Amino acid sequence: MGLAVKWVSSLPVSVLGHFFGDSLFVFFSLVMGVSCLICQRRSFLGILLSLEVFTLVLYFLFFMVWGGACGLSLVFLCMSVCVVSVSLGLVVKLVRGVGGDYVSGLCL
Repeated sequence: MGLAVKWVSSLPVSVLGHFFGDSLFVFFSLVMGVSCLICQRRSFLGILLSLEVFTLVLYFLFFMVWGGACGLSLVFLCMSVCVVSVSLGLVVKLVRGVGGDYVSGLCL
């Protein structure tokens, strides 16, 4: 415990401010994503857009934690693009088949 306090107290103020500022940004982005998910729960497109906020927060966390590891970030970006394209195709098929992307109009 004492070693961790010594390590944190030995860091310059600019490094600590940068880290806590980034952490605050990540927390604020997660809160905004959850609030958008709650507000847009009736529409599939709104749900997908709020899930994209979570993807962007995860991508930002990759750069914060691993310092922008190129291989991992490119794989994550490719997978997120594939997920978005498949889900957008499903939304288009749903709109053409049912007439809207509202969750309340579906009988599952």
